Amino acid sequence: MNTYTQNYWSFYMNYLKDFESLEYKGYKLSYLIHFPSLVRKHKEFWARLSDPEFSKIVKKQFSAKEVQQDFNRYIRSLKPTRISGSKYGKTVFIADRLLRFPKETFTKYFPRKETMVVITSNKSDKSQLERDNAAYYERMGMPFQYLSKYKRKVHGSRTQIMLQLDRLFKKYKTNFIYRDEMFQNTFRVKIDATIKLLEMAEHLIDAEPIGCFVISSPNHYGRVVAFAAAKKGIPTVCMQHGIIGNELGYIPKVATVDALYGQFDVDWYLQRGAKPGSLAIIGHPRFDQALKKAKYSRSRFAQLLGIDKSKKTLLLIVRESRNLKKWQQLIQQISKQLNVNILLRDFENDKVHPLMKQFPEIRSTKSMQLYDLLPRVDAVVSYTSTVALEAMLVGTPCYIMHSTIPGYSGYYDSLSPFIQKDPVPLSKLIIRFFEDGKQRQYAEAKRKKFLSYAYPQGVPSGKKLKKLIDRLKQQK
Repeated sequence: MNTYTQNYWSFYMNYLKDFESLEYKGYKLSYLIHFPSLVRKHKEFWARLSDPEFSKIVKKQFSAKEVQQDFNRYIRSLKPTRISGSKYGKTVFIADRLLRFPKETFTKYFPRKETMVVITSNKSDKSQLERDNAAYYERMGMPFQYLSKYKRKVHGSRTQIMLQLDRLFKKYKTNFIYRDEMFQNTFRVKIDATIKLLEMAEHLIDAEPIGCFVISSPNHYGRVVAFAAAKKGIPTVCMQHGIIGNELGYIPKVATVDALYGQFDVDWYLQRGAKPGSLAIIGHPRFDQALKKAKYSRSRFAQLLGIDKSKKTLLLIVRESRNLKKWQQLIQQISKQLNVNILLRDFENDKVHPLMKQFPEIRSTKSMQLYDLLPRVDAVVSYTSTVALEAMLVGTPCYIMHSTIPGYSGYYDSLSPFIQKDPVPLSKLIIRFFEDGKQRQYAEAKRKKFLSYAYPQGVPSGKKLKKLIDRLKQQK
């Protein structure tokens, strides 16, 4: 563990204990609130994590494992007042923007009479992303409820909690984070939101026959639902919402069972304090699409994206303008020696990317769906993203443009030498791939070996998930 992550987890544990007296209906709110969202915009906090002197701020040093073990103990302490769930109850999917199961998963494995989809937004939500989330289920014809349907009045202790919070802020006035006005205001907002979510989650549990919850992540909505379910004796399954690239987003785990991609993820969680019985290799139903036949022929694909169908195609996966100089160097090296189509896909950005302005020969993937795109390219170069895994699941070799991330998990390290921080040696490997048949065979062997540990294929994820949920229901 490096200084950055050591300091982060130490501060996290101290935060849990400093504010654990804030309770609502028996829940310790410091455990339910997503800590990173309290400090996300606090630049000084993130800048100082790499400083060894930061350790003087916290009372004691802690590791990610100790934080996870503390959550394990707290969740066990939530003794069910009564068992609300039923082994014959519905499987309830908390459908925020991260879940996004394909229609086939629901139609094949989760019959409507046994399934309930709960959208985390509400009808009046003005966010385009939230409206798109609701529209996603409308298009597939999947009935859903809004979580806001279960809204109810908050008990009177909210005012007392806020007064107690103010007293704690005064108590810790020497702490550079706790005394910060932005932190304090965000904390108040998060307490309000968490209390309201708790009321909705408990109302939902009281109103519906529920056998199991499925959540998309251990953060925000999913975390509150997991705690409310634990208190009522209802099992929860948490899907893995992306590769474990940065450990800060995946600890703590809070569900009964986390449905993971592969053995890498199981080993990673075990090393950080998760209980063996709380982990299962399931994959993700969204990735079952990798088994489908390509939607477009090569000719139609080339026509749609405006590329030359007689050339090989290289796809670049970038994230906004991060590491722009590295990508510039990579493209320059490749363009000198290869006559290939170069496509670019930018994460969550519809604007014309700076690389496309500098290199007019590059074409955008436009709005083409990822699984329509990946089968028709010959190789992918990506930052350390989940798309790199998805490319390999489709059967496309992938190269990783790495950068220094303080909490990096080492997820793609076994792909070495196909993971590089320097774009020059990475470009040489890519050039050799397109020019040398033996290098393509080597890349294929690396892909298969990586997947055997990271994401074993075979049985569809949706089928494995259904089997896991049925088992959890029967254990009630």
